[in-house]
Amino acid sequence: MKTLLTLLLLLSVTISFSQDSWLPVVNAEKRFASYALETNTKQAFLKFMDTGAIVFKDGEILKAKPTWEAKTPNKSKLIWEPSFVIVSTGGDLGITSGPWQFKPEGKDSVVARGEFTTVWIRKDTAYKWIIDMGVDHEAQVQSPNITGIALSHVERTGYPGLRYMLMAENNFINNYNNSGKDAYRDVADNDIHLINNGFAPIHGIYKIDEALTNMSGILQFQAVGSGCSEQGDLGYVYGYVNDKDKKGNYLRIWRRIGRKWMIILQTITI
Repeated sequence: MKTLLTLLLLLSVTISFSQDSWLPVVNAEKRFASYALETNTKQAFLKFMDTGAIVFKDGEILKAKPTWEAKTPNKSKLIWEPSFVIVSTGGDLGITSGPWQFKPEGKDSVVARGEFTTVWIRKDTAYKWIIDMGVDHEAQVQSPNITGIALSHVERTGYPGLRYMLMAENNFINNYNNSGKDAYRDVADNDIHLINNGFAPIHGIYKIDEALTNMSGILQFQAVGSGCSEQGDLGYVYGYVNDKDKKGNYLRIWRRIGRKWMIILQTITI
């Protein structure tokens, strides 16, 4: 009985720690969304962005600050909330995703909806978004329950996480070029989130066949930028993706399990 009680106590501590670890990133996303409704979308994106933030439009990769500064504020409503979060061991890098919907100025009806992915980095004690990518789909998604993953790696000092993650990214692209969608099966995390433009997001390795069916053609990936947590357990790669005459962007989130890098989330805009 004492052993069982000890295990239950350890389990409760682990769960509490995990939730506490990813809660600050969730709260940052929620404050971001609330501020957009209180003021306007332009003001919110500028307030919560990092100076090096980027956005994506029609297959182009743009600096976020001048892009948002050039926009005219209005009373239209962009409404969103996180449904998934993953945070690095050190808490310096976080990823959120979830549903968004858009209501034009002066109207209560939703005219567009989709799924967003945000990459957050911690600056001092605050989180700032550095990458924002969204896709459209017509599926109606109810208010989500948040699921989260907090990593807890203990790693030797100086592990070159970015280097090994980029090796995994390059190997994946090469394998994809050779074997197509089957390349995903070797590097798909059990909790993989696949977000394809025009389709509701698909979660979990058991649904990967459905997600891959929604990816048309043989895509051409070109990595452009990347980043990795200090402890080398979570990272991101973004770039261009082409499908015949279609041009778009992609964002891949990699997490490390032991020595192997796995895809935990991917967003493709075409």
